[in-house]
Amino acid sequence: MIKNNGFVFQIGPLKRHFTNDLGGVIYFVDANDRERFEESAEEMRHELSLGEEGVPLLIFANKMDLPGAVSSSEIMEKFDLRSMNRPWYIQSSCATKGEGLHEGMDWLTKQVEMRRTGVTTSASDSTQ
Repeated sequence: MIKNNGFVFQIGPLKRHFTNDLGGVIYFVDANDRERFEESAEEMRHELSLGEEGVPLLIFANKMDLPGAVSSSEIMEKFDLRSMNRPWYIQSSCATKGEGLHEGMDWLTKQVEMRRTGVTTSASDSTQ
């Protein structure tokens, strides 16, 4: 499931097929759009509640190259990530330049592999 600041790619009735045995969730946050944080956090929590508990969450904090972008720690607070019962990671990124994308995907790949092999992880307090 890929989310972009509250916008979900509409897949209607097929959604249930995509959330079964979900390996991880990727969520994009526009780090320069504070006005939509509350709406985006609410939508993210709703979507996560529909899936399996404990699935790793990778948040790409996009547009971190812009002067008005918030910090990863502010995103962590606004999205109340510490209360989540799942591994999570905030990766600073600039999608147009490809910055941070590989690092975030590396983290998610490791988390998915650990989960599939039965290695337990606790909720992260991770930001990059």
